[in-house]
Amino acid sequence: MPASPLLLTSTALRRIETDAAATLPPGTLMDRAARSAAARIATSWPSGAVVVLCGPGNNGGDGLVLARMLHEAGRHVKVWALPASDAGRPEDAQRAWDALPAGLLQSGEPVWPVGNAGTEGAGGAGGFGQVESAAGGFGENDSAAGDPGLRSEALSAALRDAASAAEIDTDAGAALDATAGDVTPTEVTADDVTADDVTAADLAGDVASREPVERGDTVSTDLLADRSDADLLADPSDSNSLFAEGDPADDLSNEPLSTGTLFDAPLLDQGRITDGLLLDGDVPRGVIVDALFGIGLTRPLDAQAQAWITWANAQPVARLAIDVPSGLNGDTGAAQDACVQATHTLTFIADKPGLHTRAGSDVAGTIEVDDLQLAAFVDASAEAGLGAGLGAGLGVDAKADAKANADVGLEIGLNIGANAGAGDDVTAAAPSSTDLPTNDIGHLIRKADVPSLFQSRKNDTHKGSYGTLAVLAGAPGMTGAALLASRAALLTGAGKIFVALADTPPLSLPCDPMHPELMVRDAAGVLDAADALGVDTWVAGCGLGTDDAAKGWLTRVLQERPDANVVLDADALTLLGGDQVMQAAFRQRKGIKVLTPHPLEASRLLGSDTHAVQADRIAAACAIAARYGAWVVLKGSGTIVCSPSGAWRINTSGNPGLATAGTGDVLSGMLGALLAQGLLPEEAVAGGVWLHGAAADRLVEQGIGPIGLSASEVAQAARWIRNQG
Repeated sequence: MPASPLLLTSTALRRIETDAAATLPPGTLMDRAARSAAARIATSWPSGAVVVLCGPGNNGGDGLVLARMLHEAGRHVKVWALPASDAGRPEDAQRAWDALPAGLLQSGEPVWPVGNAGTEGAGGAGGFGQVESAAGGFGENDSAAGDPGLRSEALSAALRDAASAAEIDTDAGAALDATAGDVTPTEVTADDVTADDVTAADLAGDVASREPVERGDTVSTDLLADRSDADLLADPSDSNSLFAEGDPADDLSNEPLSTGTLFDAPLLDQGRITDGLLLDGDVPRGVIVDALFGIGLTRPLDAQAQAWITWANAQPVARLAIDVPSGLNGDTGAAQDACVQATHTLTFIADKPGLHTRAGSDVAGTIEVDDLQLAAFVDASAEAGLGAGLGAGLGVDAKADAKANADVGLEIGLNIGANAGAGDDVTAAAPSSTDLPTNDIGHLIRKADVPSLFQSRKNDTHKGSYGTLAVLAGAPGMTGAALLASRAALLTGAGKIFVALADTPPLSLPCDPMHPELMVRDAAGVLDAADALGVDTWVAGCGLGTDDAAKGWLTRVLQERPDANVVLDADALTLLGGDQVMQAAFRQRKGIKVLTPHPLEASRLLGSDTHAVQADRIAAACAIAARYGAWVVLKGSGTIVCSPSGAWRINTSGNPGLATAGTGDVLSGMLGALLAQGLLPEEAVAGGVWLHGAAADRLVEQGIGPIGLSASEVAQAARWIRNQG
């Protein structure tokens, strides 16, 4: 089975960049990133305007190099850059700034190019039309576009041909191999596309001079000798993007146009991720490139950055985010009030957890991964087990790891990066692995990772072959929760199911009329006979209540039959979080233990609050797993699955239809059923979460939801998926 796609935190990425920078020529990574973005634009938006919004650091440097490359290929490009601090730009970004052709940089607030309505207009192939030379530096018809049929047309067509002709083999990791100087079978280059041998530098010299920019208090003045518009230099304290501050940037003209895997095929089966290239309908051609801020952003965005993001989100064009959408935390998925709503995100080296949890699933759009030819570095890091390690799969001692994490405590576990300083653009230094209570490397959950869900059954089996499950749930007034969990377990394939209603005889519901296969009894009756009944797995908590009777029944579940598997949800989590004796009994159990909290329940397990949990969902899930020695399913947008040893994964199946009462009960029943059937915990837990979300996705595909989707329907769709494979 192929490895799941990696998710790397910024700490892991910084380490890889440091290792790579020591072996590569200066500026290699920035140049590769820009060429990758250029190839994507050539393929997805082969005509129309390109507006590049650049930030004050290395993410902005990526955008500056991209703008230069597109300009030299004959594309119509405008650049707006946020002002710099007095300290100037990082070295990479400064060199990219120095190489930016004249006429591309704009002053004032960003505007969509005049005359571009998605059709070829008076302004030439890009549809710029007439642009005021003082404001835009293009003149009446951008001289950089050249005479139709000469340089601009030839290079633009050559770049499009190169990108469209390239075969992207995601299984083999094949890369686009064309460069700006070697893009067609006839070897049309930047130097021979016209009879007059006009170069980019020659064309740039003919462009109207730029309007003087306004000066501000934050503008650097010590670099004005080199550039008349140096007031727009970037902030060197922002070492966002992928590239650590201090990496020099050169024009590596021989680098391939694109590297790595642009479309990561394994991501395309994750429900919301689709391979959408061109916007349909009346949307204008062209694209806004978000190169404002990358993974290093930790401070609140200032008013100017917020205004530019608001403008970009309001434009009816595609938005390509470079690495991560600006305003989104690439580690946690937390979004600032102003956050780029990308239609596409091109992320580098490896995928980021923040793109798949919390707001990431709403703002990232189509996610593409380009490893920038650093796959060997990524593999080496994964093998080494950055941070706290990758769990049992890499030989991490689960008990030692859990103790270490528990010793660190929740206070640290939920405050990674919280002390970076409100005025800091980036974390000054990555903490060492011994300072981190969570892992730096995770994975996505894919259908391919859970093949046990789809294994056919042997003929020579019986109901006992598929486990005996008991569901402790359903206090008076909450019987539906017990039925939802039990019915889900039945439809997910458990052999025998006892419904232990949290009630005393006579029961208000002695039988489930819709599913009489379920054996309904009172809680004490099932607990008393559990050994004789052969119960091997418990699901407890759905509508259980928190009174003394519920506490007593749950205590018995945890103390008796310690080898049985147990899945705790809802009220059982509340009771567990508030009772140290119960916690001790839970930790001492030998069977598989699973906790399935939503954020509020997670906060109770940790003695924290919902805000702290949501601020870093991965850290919260790992802290719970360490404290309780259990598998953890932290529900929400981008559900986090964490093993007892701290190995975490993010699920990307599912949709807002699951935000309705009872779907958590259904998930608990499904997880219990899979454990009862003998699936390994890594497949039962991750597989159950994936199946739950995939069932909701199938319902939406059939026109059932997301609005109005019901929990009962999810279990039926899950049964269909398991059987169809």
